[in-house]
Amino acid sequence: MAEPECVGQPDAVLLAPLTEDTFLHNLHVRYKHDIIYTYVGNALVSVNPCRTLPLYSAELVRAYLARPPYQLPPHLYAITATAYRWVRDRNESQCIVITGESGAGKTEAARVCLQCAVVAGERGAELTAAGTLLEAFGNAATARNHNASRFGKLLEIEFDFKGEPVGGHITHCKYIHQPTIFDTSLSALGFIRLHTPKERVCGGVLDGERNFHVLYQLLAGADVHLLKRLRLKRSWEYYRMLRGAVEEGGGASASPRRAPPQQVAPAPRAAAQDRDHFAFTTAAMRALGFSGSECDAVLRLLAFMLKLGNVEFEPQHNIDGSIGTRVQHQYGQSPGRAPPRAARGPCSRRALVCAELVEACALVGVDADELAAALGAPDLDAPRDAESSEGSEETGACSSPESSTESWAGALRDQLVSVLYSRLFTWLINNVNAALHPRTPGKRCAIGILDVYGFESLASNGLERLLINYAAERVQAAVTAATLRREQDEYVREGLAWRPLHYTEHELHAELLDAGPDSVLGVLRDCSARGLGDGAFLQRLQRRRHPRLLVLPPDHFQIVHFGGAVVYSARGIVAKNRDQVCRRCCGVLGAAREPLLAALFAGALERACGGSPRRPAALACRQRALVGALVRRLPPAPRLVRCLRADAALRPHRFDAALLRHQIRSQGSVPYDPYLLPSRAVYGTGS
Repeated sequence: MAEPECVGQPDAVLLAPLTEDTFLHNLHVRYKHDIIYTYVGNALVSVNPCRTLPLYSAELVRAYLARPPYQLPPHLYAITATAYRWVRDRNESQCIVITGESGAGKTEAARVCLQCAVVAGERGAELTAAGTLLEAFGNAATARNHNASRFGKLLEIEFDFKGEPVGGHITHCKYIHQPTIFDTSLSALGFIRLHTPKERVCGGVLDGERNFHVLYQLLAGADVHLLKRLRLKRSWEYYRMLRGAVEEGGGASASPRRAPPQQVAPAPRAAAQDRDHFAFTTAAMRALGFSGSECDAVLRLLAFMLKLGNVEFEPQHNIDGSIGTRVQHQYGQSPGRAPPRAARGPCSRRALVCAELVEACALVGVDADELAAALGAPDLDAPRDAESSEGSEETGACSSPESSTESWAGALRDQLVSVLYSRLFTWLINNVNAALHPRTPGKRCAIGILDVYGFESLASNGLERLLINYAAERVQAAVTAATLRREQDEYVREGLAWRPLHYTEHELHAELLDAGPDSVLGVLRDCSARGLGDGAFLQRLQRRRHPRLLVLPPDHFQIVHFGGAVVYSARGIVAKNRDQVCRRCCGVLGAAREPLLAALFAGALERACGGSPRRPAALACRQRALVGALVRRLPPAPRLVRCLRADAALRPHRFDAALLRHQIRSQGSVPYDPYLLPSRAVYGTGS
């Protein structure tokens, strides 16, 4: 592979002078010739081309593994091959850290590095399958990125003394995990329905977004027999979790006097692509040793979540004068349509109540009466038989005025679905790690590939965005400090004369978020533990008087991150941080006849009966612990890959200089000093 002559400098350190303008011009010149990789010393800068380029092949991998770096053009293969040679020849573990904003191409870069590292060895197929499976269950589409990672992961590939991959381990960072259990006796008025992307799996998606890929893959790729067994419909528009509009009121249906919410198509992705990817996902599960019964159980749980998300509620006046909720009557799909003539009358109407709930519970062996009661509805006197509802296409919906009780019941339903998906994802991670575990004991060297959340700033930002940006900020600070500290310490040892550089700016950005009780996450943790509200949270932030923190009345605050200023909504942020879910609902799922579902909620039944009173940590605490664990696993000299997005709308052949300049400044892609990131090679190894 040879680059065209006179197409910029392959290593930006050779630019004279090396400034922000010359660096940006060099990237532009190379980008116009479809050359997306450029060295900056030992680091690699990758500009997302937003289209497929013929840059990857098995022959090219072997070429980079056989020749020393800098004898071939800059490439992700070169970074991975250099790390591999250090593991094989020097017996030193390596780590490739991939950073960048959302949409910069980090997921694709991690996939390319993985393919290069496992090109040889019998366990390479299993490691590749692990990446495919986790991408299906852990990635979704946002307004800025069609394949955005909703979790951070460190994939460690272990090698034997011959340099062949023998296993691996995945450390994941996903904060939708193990929510607090609370009793349904809490006041319904005290629970706030929260419409934010954190509850992407349960509360619908925003304009131009999609839920997790596997949900669309299941509907597009399953054959008619599988869809019939799972009692699913082919169209994703039938399921509230997948539609592009979220109704007000926490799950209550709109009144028939109002127009239904306009449907918004998800991010561009062809149904044929989802169908093909479903085949890849199921093949990956088989390659990782999942049994047929386990694969079927996972699909049943996905179908259960899709159907449970369609259950809606309406108010009910109890005999004692109080107002409760019950599962809303449903006649099918189209809101506002009258039931079929044969279904009219009190008996038929009663038989058609809660068809979705009954079918969902029948899939996993859950008692529909108990789940309906736990969600705030009365027992179902005569639930409709699951088989009798198949094939019904005509639908209707009863009117339901918006009320706090409906919002509360809808919030319980959404939280339950969110908890179930999170625990299913963690179960998948644990099983993947068991499948990738080396077959022989012993301590080995490894190559780690760290792919964390990208920095995000959208039109609406809540707790999810805050924790995502916190993870990106903490990793950025750790990598920058480690790189600059290592270089300057070596200059001191060698007695070189240079201008000392300060690298505390990124650390100060991260410390604003989590350093001490007065930090943003510290205040959030304290307010959650003491039962305070959003107003108290904002008041304590305002007393902080930090130059990078600004409170914007009535319910917003702004934080200046390394990637720019982001305005967050504080509405419901304290309640969301507690991450509470109904104890009684978890107990019902823990008693399911489906073994996998019962295992995911194994301890919930005991807690529902009064055992295990300890409250799990809040979201911010868990995210801080997970990110800290990832950062501590980083070696002192990670290999850096800086990913940049060339266009905000991910259009090919576009080069937005202002956008790239902002990313260059925030990531520190241009070294502070031309000699700070020199090209290094260890004599005798060609590395």
